[in-house]
Amino acid sequence: MKNSKYSIKKYYSLIKQRFNKLPLDETDNSIQSEQLYSLSPKEDLNGKDFQNYSNYIRDALENNDIKNIAITGKYGSGKSSIINSYFKENGDKDVLRVSFASFKSKKIESDEIESDEIENTKTEQGIINQILYQIKPRHIPLTNFKIKRPTTRTFKALYSFELLTFILLVSLLWKKDFVRLSFTPVKTFLEKKAQTNNSNDVLNYFLNLNINTYVNFFVVIFLMFLIWNTWSFLGHFQIHKFKLSFKTISADITLPNEDLFEKYIDEIIYIFQHSKKHILILEDIDRFEKIDIFQKLRELNIKLNINSKSKKQWKFIYLIKDDIFDSVVSDKALTRVKFFDLIIPVIPFVTRSNSYMKIEDLFKNQNISPRLVDILSNYIDDYRLLLNIKNEFTVFFNRLEIKDTDKLFALISYKNIYPDQFDELQNGEGVMGTFSLKFKKESNIKKENIVADIKRLKQSYKQNMANSEDELLALEMFRTGYKNYSLNNVISFKNTGNSFNLLYSEDSNDTQVQKINEFMETDYFQKKLALATDEAHYYEQLNDLDEQLENINLERWQSISRDDWSTMTKSSDNVQKMNEEGHNLLFSLISNGFIDEHYLEVVNKYYGNINNLTFKRNLFEKQNDVDFNLSLSDIERLSSTLYKQDFDEYAILNFSLFKYYLETNQTSILLQMIDTSQKTESGFLENYLDLNPTDFEKIRKISLDKLCLSISHIKTTSILMQTIMTHSFPDTEQNAIDATTFIVEHDILNVVLEEILKSDAYISLKEQLISKSNEKYDVSDDFIPEVIRLFFKYDKIVGNVENFNKYVEMMDLNEPSFKFDNFLAQYFNKYYEDISLGLTDKGIFDSMLKSSLITDEACRRSFEQYKKHGLPSYDSSIINETESSSKVNVLLELGLMQFDNDVLEYINGNNKSLINYYKFDFLISELVKTKYENSKIDLQTINQISDYPDLESFVIVSRNLNQYGSEKKKIISLLLKFTDMFDDARKVIKILENRKGAFQSHLSNDEAILNILTYLKDTDFVSDFQLVDDKYFTVKK
Repeated sequence: MKNSKYSIKKYYSLIKQRFNKLPLDETDNSIQSEQLYSLSPKEDLNGKDFQNYSNYIRDALENNDIKNIAITGKYGSGKSSIINSYFKENGDKDVLRVSFASFKSKKIESDEIESDEIENTKTEQGIINQILYQIKPRHIPLTNFKIKRPTTRTFKALYSFELLTFILLVSLLWKKDFVRLSFTPVKTFLEKKAQTNNSNDVLNYFLNLNINTYVNFFVVIFLMFLIWNTWSFLGHFQIHKFKLSFKTISADITLPNEDLFEKYIDEIIYIFQHSKKHILILEDIDRFEKIDIFQKLRELNIKLNINSKSKKQWKFIYLIKDDIFDSVVSDKALTRVKFFDLIIPVIPFVTRSNSYMKIEDLFKNQNISPRLVDILSNYIDDYRLLLNIKNEFTVFFNRLEIKDTDKLFALISYKNIYPDQFDELQNGEGVMGTFSLKFKKESNIKKENIVADIKRLKQSYKQNMANSEDELLALEMFRTGYKNYSLNNVISFKNTGNSFNLLYSEDSNDTQVQKINEFMETDYFQKKLALATDEAHYYEQLNDLDEQLENINLERWQSISRDDWSTMTKSSDNVQKMNEEGHNLLFSLISNGFIDEHYLEVVNKYYGNINNLTFKRNLFEKQNDVDFNLSLSDIERLSSTLYKQDFDEYAILNFSLFKYYLETNQTSILLQMIDTSQKTESGFLENYLDLNPTDFEKIRKISLDKLCLSISHIKTTSILMQTIMTHSFPDTEQNAIDATTFIVEHDILNVVLEEILKSDAYISLKEQLISKSNEKYDVSDDFIPEVIRLFFKYDKIVGNVENFNKYVEMMDLNEPSFKFDNFLAQYFNKYYEDISLGLTDKGIFDSMLKSSLITDEACRRSFEQYKKHGLPSYDSSIINETESSSKVNVLLELGLMQFDNDVLEYINGNNKSLINYYKFDFLISELVKTKYENSKIDLQTINQISDYPDLESFVIVSRNLNQYGSEKKKIISLLLKFTDMFDDARKVIKILENRKGAFQSHLSNDEAILNILTYLKDTDFVSDFQLVDDKYFTVKK
């Protein structure tokens, strides 16, 4: 049986242990609450330090000369803990305590400010009240200061009995001879007692009395008890104001608020003397920063000890801070020692020098960053404050389930050090709210500036497309207003001292007078030159700006500089309230990353989803800077709270919300959100599609094919290609540039180019893509004519005669006659070597001669092949049809120009020599065969012909002597070449030299002599000549 009993106990014990281990509910299974620290003073101090303080206090209390003891130290230094521990160890039955805490607001309206007198009166009232509650009422029955205490059941019964008896007494008093009858039994009893000493006779006397006699006797006794209670009851009444009034005459009797310690000194001394105590501890009385109360307490102490009937002296112990007299008296040190008989300083338990170790010890299990501990240790020097930080950290940590303990610890510490700022911080206001708004504003300004720079760069790149420094210079002069200068004019200005009014800044249209060579050395021009002639430089700048933009998007509060912090927060009203130390602490926490943009999420817990709260707040405040990707929950309920006009606001743009409406097919709302996105140019729709590319077609259909996306906001290839192929963006040059930039930067140009070129994508985009491509194409029907033209424009066609002919055919350039267009001419000028090999169409060659677009070199090389193909030469009519004389020269040089008078005139008119273009024999034959009376032969040709003297050459020379004017020596030199063959040449020389007998000579009658004599007469070398008998000529001097 004994074993059975033992087994039952054992099983019971096991079941109890197992039951105690079970969680009370599901949540307790995973959360183990950490015990909070008490902030009240300790009562169990021990150790060497405490024993020292204990000895000091004991000695002071035993010394009758010491009556006012000050225990000084800053708040939280341990003053109360020392006192509490001492009296717990040594007994506190002789102790009265008074403690104050100041919760007075720093900001008090002017009409609420009370006088020092009233303030002192309230302090005195507080002291008296606290003392009264520590003294048993029976010890001070005569005091006029009464305390409301609960009435016991016994007293309630007695009072009820008194009331009923009082009513009975009143009714009996109406009876005649009541008093006499009431006292008659007493008189009779006393007489009997005097006559006999037998107690039985006395007892028999009382037993024989009738009931009325007993009642009358009891009423008399009760009347005495009633009088005593009435006296006690009236003691609870105090007349504060009494007013008499009769018609228009009145009188007020008021007891003013006077100095309580002075007015009721006897009452106060009575209370202290009968309190059975002799020690008064005054704690935190210094928080009122009033010196008067200390003076009155010292006076009170003196009066108490003077009037004391006990051997024990009254001791006042003041627990105060060291600097209590700093702000109220001038002679701080002297006043301080005069007030107190003994001052015991308390060395703080926590100071800024050891705060690090205390924080580290308290938070050793929370993995707090040493850097954060180091920062906060410079601002926390109160142990109670540190304990409260620990307590609040524990509560927040367990309640909010925060993983980032550093951020929580930083905010909780800030909350305790500056509690007046925390409410505003928790609501996104105050210094943090101001800083947050300005940080966002500054970031937006930076982003806007960079976006403007990107736009300006792209526009500048487009406007400054030039192949050389000279071309860019010509463009700059043209933009400034010098529109009548050709490229050659501009080049010629480079080496002159001419000055022009030219631009000097990209950011404005301001100009200044500059010389060309000086202008070309400016940063403005050099940047333009690099941008115009170096495509890699352009993309390098563009990538740099994109990187800057991305860096701004990644900017966090931690990156803020001290100067920017001061600038962004200096205007905040809350900063004016905060001291410099608080401002520095906040900056230290932010700059070290312990408080960041998500600080509200650290200290706030929104049941359901904090993002929903943020979304609605942004919507109500009509914010224009929101996170599209804010994840929302319970969207159906959230949607039911939204109004139609809400969907016109920028803050309505949210991916989760848009997705919900898309999945639930709420077309009208979707159209409104799409319209809001496109009107605000927010990039919302583009970013959504980047994340949800499969929704593109559905959104396009909902928008009724009027989707209008911005290419610059698209980030993925998939959405870009769908946007391009469906014309879902405005056909603007900027969008074309942005799309091309995206494709080039993502290195997909060669992948997507042909697909886009063969589609019906905008031609402006195709042109941009073709201009960036390095591929070469053949002319094909796969491409529309506009694309083929762009191929030719940007030199993307393989150079051969087949592509040349296909282009001619495709563009109908042969109708009605072939004519080069700009693109074909550009193509031909580059690939003429290959094209001309197979070119046999004379009409194309005719167009080369007539077109100013074809270069001389291309023309020459082509006509060389033309000559090889044996194609016919040109007559002189081509001279008038060809704008460029250099191309006529090509025909002359290649012998492809038929000789006639017009050709001769052309050669002479261009100061050219016939002998350079035609063979000598052919030239002699042609010149003799036709007189070309209206044409002149150049001197070079004449001189070369004269080197081969014969009859034909003599005739040709005679026809062109007028080319030499009156230069006799040159004529003689020329004729000397013919003297061996013609005697007449010698005779003419004699005439020119005016020799004796020369004018009697007979000259032959032939064409050459006639031409020579005509020349001599025209030049006044002879006066006349005549033909004699049709046989010979004679000359007159």
